[in-house]
Amino acid sequence: MVVNEAKLALASVMGMAAANAGIPLDELTHAWSSMFDSLLEHLWPDPAAHTSDRQLLTIRSLQHSIATRSRISNAWYQTVAIHRTEQAQTAERERIARELHDWYGSNLSLALRRLELVELDHGDSADYLEQLRVVLSDLFTGTRRFAAGLRLESPVNSIRSALQSFVNSLEVEPSSIEIFVKGDERSISGHMRSEMFILLREALRNIIAHAGAPSAFVMVEVSAGQIGAVIKDSGRGFAVPDDLGTLGGTGLLSMKERVENLSGKFVLTSAPNRGTRINIWIPVRTELDDHVN
Repeated sequence: MVVNEAKLALASVMGMAAANAGIPLDELTHAWSSMFDSLLEHLWPDPAAHTSDRQLLTIRSLQHSIATRSRISNAWYQTVAIHRTEQAQTAERERIARELHDWYGSNLSLALRRLELVELDHGDSADYLEQLRVVLSDLFTGTRRFAAGLRLESPVNSIRSALQSFVNSLEVEPSSIEIFVKGDERSISGHMRSEMFILLREALRNIIAHAGAPSAFVMVEVSAGQIGAVIKDSGRGFAVPDDLGTLGGTGLLSMKERVENLSGKFVLTSAPNRGTRINIWIPVRTELDDHVN
């Protein structure tokens, strides 16, 4: 039997395209089966009629051809699915590594330095011990938040409710942080709601940990094809470097990378004594789009 390499290559492309489009594997397999059934109806419209040797040979050849292409497309589908899973796992490991290095590493280093100062001090070490207590308390609180972040497995039903619950769990005056959501959150996927919540939660954590801000607000707007957010505080502000990685411990670089991974745009504006503002825009497919397409 002559093998058509171009058509086999097309089968592999179809498998990869189906995986990238999120089509379930069983639907892809069913599509190949339906193709065979449809062609068989055309080649053998009357099953009760006599079948010639030529017809049988054609049917067997067709069955073999479609089965081969189905196996190839399924194999490439699984290859892409595994690759996407590995990419997601790698990205998550990198995120965790950044968090451990920037937040926990710097705080542990600071705590160790405080202990060194206590050892060197021959007088009253109460001030150093109090500073150490604050550092360790922050580290403990951060650990709990980090663990909570890892447990975020189910989609967020409401960005506003999830953010308000996060604020209520903090040792801050709830009225100092205002949260507004405009538009229908239900029109976007649970995954996108979860992604936006993670971004905004990190922004609020930064404000509480670093900004020294008496107040802050978060504005989220869901519109056709896009979800946007503004996070603004009245804190101390800072000079924005070209490389956000040099800020260390703020999580801003991680936020920027997360937004860009979603094909979005991240804009940071700040200046000393002028507060900080973050604008986020992320393109989205609405639930209505998914049903229409």
